[in-house]
Amino acid sequence: MKTQFRKYSSLDSSVKNISNKKKEKLPVNPEASLRTIFDNTSVAYVQVDKEFNIITYNQTAAAGYKRELKSDLVQGKNLIDYLPKERKELARKRHEKVLHGEKINYEINYGNTEENHTFYNVSMFPVYDNLNNMLGLIISSEDITARKKAESEKEKVMADLVERNRDLEQFAHIISHNLRSQVANILGISNLVVSNNSCINNKDHKILMAGLAVSAEKLDFVTKGLNNILEDRRVINMKTAC
Repeated sequence: MKTQFRKYSSLDSSVKNISNKKKEKLPVNPEASLRTIFDNTSVAYVQVDKEFNIITYNQTAAAGYKRELKSDLVQGKNLIDYLPKERKELARKRHEKVLHGEKINYEINYGNTEENHTFYNVSMFPVYDNLNNMLGLIISSEDITARKKAESEKEKVMADLVERNRDLEQFAHIISHNLRSQVANILGISNLVVSNNSCINNKDHKILMAGLAVSAEKLDFVTKGLNNILEDRRVINMKTAC
């Protein structure tokens, strides 16, 4: 019995040791976890007070303002001071709307050429404490350049499809009217000559042959025009592909 008791005592001691080791592990720090997420998200965040002075920001915001506005974010500095002169007044108006409880969303771009334009989707919303007192606001900025470029490419493709559709309609119109009318003339005159060959005198024969020649020339003119249209379109498509 003593031996069995010692076995249970040893087992109980081991369980207590494991429990103590688990208790010794440091608890998760929620604030540190949130800060890690805050600094590693692809969205830029800047928190400002009610006077628009910077309280805090994440690393994405720091990099973005440095890249687009050539300035380092500094706590305590007024965020409007970072903006170009032509954008400050609009920023103040948006700021006032948020201070009155509104949430604002808009798109903005930076860059002076189509190639280096950077587009951002910006949101501004108020921040409150536990007693519902407004502390200030948060500005989030998400880089949507890739999406905007994809939309632009889609619009170009759609415009090209519309243009191609117009060309096809024009092509179909030429075929249905110009080509068919000349072919009908040639067929009509040919049938008349063949079916009434013995009854046609020289004068009428010359008139019919002259009409046949005119229709053939017109048909040749339309065919050359179609070839030119197709060749021009082929050259344009090659340049576009390059």
